[in-house]
Amino acid sequence: MYIPEEIDGKPVTEIAASAFKNDESISHVFLPASLKKVGDSAFENCANLSIPKFKYGNLEVIGRSAFEDTGIKNIAIPTD
Repeated sequence: MYIPEEIDGKPVTEIAASAFKNDESISHVFLPASLKKVGDSAFENCANLSIPKFKYGNLEVIGRSAFEDTGIKNIAIPTD
């Protein structure tokens, strides 16, 4: 899954709480540099999600249980 930097000319800054919760079809997710927040439980129970990729950017908040019960072993968030 690729989440774009913009939708209709507006920056994507947040993934809403529970936005993709329980979606077992997601195995990879690419998060844009414009993203500031991943909401609570956004990817919770996405059992096949194993590779999240963050672009260097503005990420400030990863909500409670955002990646709980996924196949993710490690998350690397770029700092520069």
